[in-house]
Parts: sequence; structure tokens; C-alpha cells
Amino acid sequence: MSGDLTSTDNAQYGSTVSWSWSFSRQEDNPQWSSQKAARAASAGEAYLIPRYVFLPAVELEGWPSTVFDSRRGSKDLVLLPNALQPATIYAFRLSATVGHPLGGSLVGYADLVVETTGHPPQPGDLQFVPANQNYGDQPIELRAVGWTAIDVPLSYTFRYRADPSSNFSKSTELRMGPIEASSHRAPCLEAGNSTNNYTVEFEVDVFTPYGASTKMTKLYRVLPPSDIAAASNAILDLAAKAEPENKALILACLPSGPIATTPQQQATQLPTQQQQSVQTQQLVNKADSVIDLLDSASNVITFTSASVTANLQTVQKLAADGVVSDKMNTYVTKMVGVVESISSDGTATDAVRDNMASQVFNTLGSMGLVTAAPVRSSARRLTSIDGEKGLSELVIEAPGRSLGDLVESFPLDPDWSEPPLHLQSQEYSERRLQSIGNQASAVDVYGSIEA
Repeated sequence: MSGDLTSTDNAQYGSTVSWSWSFSRQEDNPQWSSQKAARAASAGEAYLIPRYVFLPAVELEGWPSTVFDSRRGSKDLVLLPNALQPATIYAFRLSATVGHPLGGSLVGYADLVVETTGHPPQPGDLQFVPANQNYGDQPIELRAVGWTAIDVPLSYTFRYRADPSSNFSKSTELRMGPIEASSHRAPCLEAGNSTNNYTVEFEVDVFTPYGASTKMTKLYRVLPPSDIAAASNAILDLAAKAEPENKALILACLPSGPIATTPQQQATQLPTQQQQSVQTQQLVNKADSVIDLLDSASNVITFTSASVTANLQTVQKLAADGVVSDKMNTYVTKMVGVVESISSDGTATDAVRDNMASQVFNTLGSMGLVTAAPVRSSARRLTSIDGEKGLSELVIEAPGRSLGDLVESFPLDPDWSEPPLHLQSQEYSERRLQSIGNQASAVDVYGSIEA
């Protein structure tokens, strides 16, 4: 907060003015009576005793260093975080004192009344229906119960991570933003990892109207569907009928692996090489069906950082099956353009840009597992997403792979020789890009941006 004289007074007194601050806090008036106020209202009479009065804020007297970050006697006032009481109305008065030509002083002042917000929400509980576990292709309801705060109404967001043990596992947002409904029904979920006993991490974030928030995290088991093919087809059908903004969320539930819908498509009785060919075509068909649904939605929705993340995570999951179709390449290129558009918007924060860039690089790396050329083309465009910061680091993790496996089919443009690209594998915890001749892996690749 800051104050000043008018231009006329500043010209006359500016060099001699003395500044001072005083502080008061609104409290209940002990002389006010609800009964007397009610009787006066019934009789049509005025009740002149105010319900609240401003009393000196004694906690601010003496200019304590735990409260103020500005010098005493300045016209500027800077308060430290959490210096004021929550859910309280304060009055701040800035006084300007100058000498009177005939003796004594002249005093002018201005008041500013501010109201502080309440504490962040007090935690209640996060409950699940069914209570203990569920299958990925079955609906689940999440309930945030018993959360309280002074400032209401509260609003809620829900998200989950299918692999909480991985540092590179990203959360799937079940809502694109907070709304007041304290429960959320998800039609399906991505199953957990067998190495974690199918444990999935859920998080609820509860907000006051002023943005104060509290989080709670809980673990829950999400099992793979008992019939993968039937579940996959059901999820695709559900996504086709869903609202455009919900398609990516539903498609995230798709189990890994090919979809065989007819006896002729079953590959189990064929020779090994032919089995692989049939399964690969099934995976391509599955990927193209998913991309068609995402692309149809992208033509009508307004993209945000959250929806970009949801769409690119779906593409990453398709690539994890071991295929990259032409439609996937085209769609990722389209999404790169969306990311560039959002990043160039003056309202986009560095955190938003970094998150989207990270998702794009994760997608490019996942697709590099199968083919490098289209990935390289898109990656080159990504270097211009944020002209000021650019890419500061791209981390590639390949569990169980030797460095020889890493140096394979992902040639980078010469412009990528700086900044460094780090390789992490079982044999080598960290190696610089230059040490392996500007070549990098296309195997289990994940990217991350660090400011």
C-alpha cells in the first residue's frame, strides 16, 4: 500500500511532510444489543448503537519486524505474509503532517479498509464408491466430505496418477477446473500397475472463493478389466458418445494392448510372425480410432493447459503400445501448434508453458520408441515455444537398457547440442549428449523442462 499528496500539496509541502500509519480492527460492539435492535425495528424506530466498532489493532503497534517489511515513517506500507489475522476487517490510516505557517501543524489523512480471507479449508475426508477397489472399465464416485472453511462456497478438483511410484507419471485431471460439486463420478479409470499391486493415487484439491486451498491424497486399487477387448470397445464407444471436452478423459481409461473384436482378428492360433503382424495392425487400428475421436473434439473445444495435457497423455499411452501411426504424427503436429498458440498468449504463465512443453516432449519421446523422423520434425518446432527460456533440459530414462541400446534411432538437430541432454540407464546414471555424438535414444523416453 502507498499514499501521496495531491500534486498541488506536494508542490507546497512535499519536502517537509512527515508520514505516519495507524491501524484499527473491526470488533463486535459490546454496547450493541440484538434484543434492543429488534424492538426498535418492530416499533419503526432507529437504533443508533452500531453493531461493530473499530478498535486499535494492538498487534501492529510498535512496528514489529515480524509484521512489516517497510521502514517506519514511509508513505509505503509492506506487510509480511500471515501478518494479519484471518477473516478480519482492518482499517489502515496514512497521515501526512506539515508545519503551519502560523504555528502548530496541519494534518491530512486517508483511510483504506481491507478484509482478510479465512484460513485454507480444514480437511475432511476423500471417500470412494466402491470403497476399496474397482475395475478400470467400471464407474467410480469420489466424494469430498466434511471439508470446512470460513470463506464459502468451497470448490473441488479431483485427479489421479495411475503409477504413483514413477517420477514421470503425470496426473490425469478428472475436472478441467474447480467447481462447487463435492463429489465426482468418473465413468472409468486407467488401471494401476501390477508392480504396485494396482495402486492408484487420488488427490482432491479444495479451494475457497479467494484461492486458498488444501490438498488430500489417498491410495486406491484400480484393477485391469477382466475382458480387455470387450472393455476397450466399450470405452471407445463411450468416448464416441461423450461431450467433446470429456473424450480425452475417457480415452485415458483404455487398457494397453491390441483389440481383437472378431474371431478372424484373433492371432493366438497363427504362427509367431503372423501373430505379430496381426497384433500390430490391431494396435494401429486402435490408435487411429482414438486419434479420430480426439481430433473430432479438438475442432470444437477451446484448449487449455489441462486439456492439452489430457490429449497428449492419451497419445503417449498409444505410443507405449509400440505403434506410431500416420494419424498420430499428424495429430501431434497439430497439438504442437496449439501449444505454441497458448504459449504465445500474454496470459500464459511460465509454469503453464513449461507444463505443456514437458507434455509435448514426453509425447515426442514416447513416439520415438517406434519411429524417429516425424518426431524429430515436431521436436525442432518445439524449440521456439518459449523464445526467452527455450529448452533447459531433456531427461531420457530407459530402465533396464544399456547405453548401447540408447544410442539408436533418435538423431537430433545440430541446434540441440546445447543445452545438454541427459541419458539415464542402468549402466550410466548420467551422460551428456556431446559424449555420444549428438545421438539419443528412442526407448522409453520422457522429457522434462527445468527453469
